Amino acid sequence: MKGIVLKASAGTGKTYRLSLEYLATLLKGENYKNVLVMTFTKKATSEIQERVILFLEEMYRDKESSLYENLKNLYPEIDLSFENVRKVYYEVLDNKDRLKISTIDGFINNIFKNVIAPYLNIFSYEIIDDTENIEILLKCFEKIVEDKNEFDRFKIFLQNRTERSIEKYLDILKNLIDNRWKLILIEQSQKLKNKDECDSDISIEKLIKHLTDAFLAIKEKKKDGKDLSDYMSKVIKWVLEKDSSTHREHAVENWNEIIKSDKCWDGRRVKTTSKIDLDCEIEILQRAFDQLKEEISKEVFNREVLSFEREILYFIENLYSIYDNIKFNEKRFTHLDISSYMFQYIDREEINLIKDGYITDYFKDIFDSEFKTVFIDEFQDTSVLQWRILKGLINSCENLICVGDEKQSIYGWRGGEKALFENLPSIIGVEEETMSVSYRSCKNIVDFTNGVFNGVAETYEEVAALEDHSYKWEFTPVDGKSDELGYFEVLTKKEPLEDEDEVLEEENMIETMVDSIETNFDGNYGGIGIIARSNKQLNEIAVALSDRKIPFVIDSNDSIIYHRAVNPIFKILKFVVNRDVFSLLEFLRSDVVKIGNGELKTILKNKEVIEKLEEMPEDISSSLLDVLNRIEKIAKKGLENKNFVLDVIEAFNISQMFSGKSDLKNIFQFLEMSKEHGNIFDFYNSLINEKDNPKFKQVSLEEEKAITLLSIHKSKGLEFETVYYFHQGQKRGLESGIQFHIDFKSPFNEIENFIFVDKKYEKILDYLGDSYNFLRELEIKKDQEEINNIYVALTRAKKNLFLVMGGSENKYLKSSIDGLFNVKCGKISRTEKNESVQRVKNVELLDSIDFIEKSVEECEQPNRMLLVDIVTEEKRRVGNAIHYYLEFIINNSLDEHIEAKNRTYSKYASIIGEERLKNILEGPEFKNFFNDNPIIFSEEWDYIYPEYEIYDEGKLKRIDRIMIKKPTPTSDGKILVIDYKTGGINQAQLDEYIEIVENHLYNLGEIDNYKVSGEFLEIKL
Repeated sequence: MKGIVLKASAGTGKTYRLSLEYLATLLKGENYKNVLVMTFTKKATSEIQERVILFLEEMYRDKESSLYENLKNLYPEIDLSFENVRKVYYEVLDNKDRLKISTIDGFINNIFKNVIAPYLNIFSYEIIDDTENIEILLKCFEKIVEDKNEFDRFKIFLQNRTERSIEKYLDILKNLIDNRWKLILIEQSQKLKNKDECDSDISIEKLIKHLTDAFLAIKEKKKDGKDLSDYMSKVIKWVLEKDSSTHREHAVENWNEIIKSDKCWDGRRVKTTSKIDLDCEIEILQRAFDQLKEEISKEVFNREVLSFEREILYFIENLYSIYDNIKFNEKRFTHLDISSYMFQYIDREEINLIKDGYITDYFKDIFDSEFKTVFIDEFQDTSVLQWRILKGLINSCENLICVGDEKQSIYGWRGGEKALFENLPSIIGVEEETMSVSYRSCKNIVDFTNGVFNGVAETYEEVAALEDHSYKWEFTPVDGKSDELGYFEVLTKKEPLEDEDEVLEEENMIETMVDSIETNFDGNYGGIGIIARSNKQLNEIAVALSDRKIPFVIDSNDSIIYHRAVNPIFKILKFVVNRDVFSLLEFLRSDVVKIGNGELKTILKNKEVIEKLEEMPEDISSSLLDVLNRIEKIAKKGLENKNFVLDVIEAFNISQMFSGKSDLKNIFQFLEMSKEHGNIFDFYNSLINEKDNPKFKQVSLEEEKAITLLSIHKSKGLEFETVYYFHQGQKRGLESGIQFHIDFKSPFNEIENFIFVDKKYEKILDYLGDSYNFLRELEIKKDQEEINNIYVALTRAKKNLFLVMGGSENKYLKSSIDGLFNVKCGKISRTEKNESVQRVKNVELLDSIDFIEKSVEECEQPNRMLLVDIVTEEKRRVGNAIHYYLEFIINNSLDEHIEAKNRTYSKYASIIGEERLKNILEGPEFKNFFNDNPIIFSEEWDYIYPEYEIYDEGKLKRIDRIMIKKPTPTSDGKILVIDYKTGGINQAQLDEYIEIVENHLYNLGEIDNYKVSGEFLEIKL
């Protein structure tokens, strides 16, 4: 295998390079079918495909393009003749929808859909996200509760725990299911199935004797008349109070107190003075106490931890069976489900996908590809699970290019394995190349970030030496390509008040940052990104910006149904439509109601009655009964209730509970959406089936020249003219529950060791030797990932970078910028202020409408601008539906119309309304269109292309319809360009389309053989 691992620092043009490598592969003669690109996100997938087409377009039109030189630098022998470029250009254009460029999840899903799913007798299924999967977890939990033996086992490993909410129990189940693939690896490792107990080096009794003897020696030296117990700390005094025969059991029973103690002597009385030297005795005490903790830990491990692990493994086996039964019955899978099933079955001989570590011919036939060349982007975020699934494919390809940056590995919490990318060159035996020229940031910013992270790397090395571990966080400085200087500044909080607590300190920091924004940008806020570590911080920043009337957008691609103010409304909608108890539980567990575990059990016990909202059980609490009665009152109005959303808002005071500006705008938007549907059943199905549709996206407080607020994870891959990074050190939450630690052997094909352990037992692992050194490695990984988060945040800026520092700073960052507090360098670059007035958006009406206090009729009285918007939007939707219908009509056959009608109803009935759409498609005006225009459906045309896509000067153009009749020896060919119109006529647009077609004919040398004309076809509705 030939290959390269490209290590590309932030802003060094990895997408450009990857696109160039893809283009070079095609120009070297590889068929596009045999080239696979896998990326981490859909955004990256689209970006690479678009880049490839734009590059080809540029090379095709401009023979002086720098792309020629860049390709020659990479591959001096490459054929860059115009004929070869043109051949590849048209091959890509003709097959752009067939290019194998997808996300890793998408590719794995494709294998699952074509092979694994049918093997499991699954022929259609739905992909759901983690939020929707909660319903499945609830059903698992119900099955566990119903089975007394299973629930008893569940309670065994939950005893002595602090969890009291169902969310915590669901988190436990989710954690066990998410780690399923690791259990498969454990099953494959025979030697790990029977875990050995820890051997004792010295008895606990003997160590207690050593401690007692040391204390007696101290008493003898001091001669101060004190009792022996006076020299002991509380944690060890019991050795004098208990019979020696009970010492061992007492020590094991009280292991937690002993292990968390640093010393066993009273430091006030046991210390070296000018008169008495106790150094030797203290050393003996320390050594004996540490040995005691080791031996106690081994005993607890043998007695409790191994027993706990066996119970967990037995429970997991049954949990997976329950989970699979529900999944295979409902056919609803998360991407992680699909990857886990893939990993479970991919190597099976009867599946015939992998043989002897390589993909089979059957695998290749499925995708119609030899997979000779494979590109993987953002490899540092690849999980071990994905690596194991793709390993056979990687082994089989002839050329491999993996691109990534270990400094941007920030997805460890969902399985991303930084060490896999760090060691990848040696694992797969290919060369490594470093990309070290930044094309993004100005010179001062590059110099600043180089200085910061050089300092971080040096500090990390010093800390590693002190902590005696060999892990490194390495950094190679980059060169800046930009001649522009740019600006950076390190901001610190205002002078803290006396005894200022952490909350006030954070507010102080935010005010400092907002002061800087107002002072430096004065209303010209376009191109500014504020990046913070947590959503909580972003929300607090949003409040501060709102108070100052500074426009902002909180970046979110989530559906409106996940907005905190809308989600409770949606949950009631889901229950009323589906009438299953789990939908109801989702609402009752929300912030609006917050039922307890007792009420949860009551609901599960009486679920059949409660689902129907009939007679309520006697043991139900009055508060829960009140909630259910309110829901029943709304549900009785039926599915045709057009005021459903408003009824829920009023019944549960949603607008008072969620009263922020963003909350109210999204509530109002949801209310408006509900009016577009004839009934709540259609509304619900539209929300579920089209949740990725941009029209269902959450409403941002979007204004012209607004600041963008986003988390570090959301900012990855993006850039801004100006970045404010709000750095407040991330506190690590107190985790609880079952922890699953695993140690891989490089090259991540086998497990070295593993342990299932309750969080409360984790501290004993530190005393079990290197075989169980999980916690230390976990802390190191968390430290490194935190540095990576800071690196991502500080490398998003193009021209201006502001680092806002505060309390609880990361120790590595704080050390590397010591002395730079309140330092400024360079001159701030500002974008030109746009004074144009923007048309007010519909949602801005909320500023003047208190819709909760108005009747539905009053809410539906729009002002003139809103009326214009509604009419325009209605025409646009109808026009889109008509265009979509016509995509399926080639020769005006009955079969074409049947398919077009079914497809259009499926996509647009919930958007336009079924009755309205039916009137349009079956109306005389639409039918007359086909009767009046037989020429465009005539079989005399050699080629007919509806919705034809063509690139012109790097921009994609869509032509409604093109018909082509090839030239003959006696006559020229004809090309007719059709532009459908459901509204006004745009002659300039049609002329542009004709010119684009003629230009392409000219470039092909065919301009003299064709006559090109255009025609408008009006569709009267």
